[in-house]
Amino acid sequence: MEPVLPQIPRPSVDAAALERARLAARAELGRPRRTWRRDASLIIGSAAALTVLALGLTFALGAWVPHAGSQLAAVVLLFGVQVAGGYAAIAPRARVSRLAAVALAPAACAAMLALRGAGTPSATPPWVCTVSHLGLDVVPPGLLLVLLRNAAPSRSRALVGGLSVGTVGAVLGEVACGQGWEHVARYHLPAWLGVMGLAWLGARWLAPRSYAP
Repeated sequence: MEPVLPQIPRPSVDAAALERARLAARAELGRPRRTWRRDASLIIGSAAALTVLALGLTFALGAWVPHAGSQLAAVVLLFGVQVAGGYAAIAPRARVSRLAAVALAPAACAAMLALRGAGTPSATPPWVCTVSHLGLDVVPPGLLLVLLRNAAPSRSRALVGGLSVGTVGAVLGEVACGQGWEHVARYHLPAWLGVMGLAWLGARWLAPRSYAP
């Protein structure tokens, strides 16, 4: 004879609990999904918007130097670093963009120095340029560090991201400061590199929410 298996009673079903679970699942599915494209757009868009706003305000106030147009090449290169670095900081496997950002940054530095020449003297203390640069670059690095938590920790991400967000003050310095290349080397470039270094150091202390590539 075959053994008789004991009948296991079926567990009772709580209809109210099932309905709550179903509603919670539907609400979760209805939430907008955060993607790396959205995060990259936020970094690039915030830096670009702040840069354009600063340029517009200083132009309206008549704070652009007379020869601001001669710095156009440097400004274009800085915007290139801003876009490439912001994209590469978040995008997965963005090797080409990272290489582009790292290559454009020295080119932008060289243009900032080469196009200045001797410059014109200014009654404004030179450290004002450094302070204004750092002041403009307060918000974008903070946003960068917040969004970097959504990706796998990487020093290269923080490096190119810092290069990107540090261009905000650098662009403004190209049109609102008419002093010479020595001034740029002492008070503009260190501010940009300082923002990059702070972003890199800050990223080391991040608690990642995701390890996506």
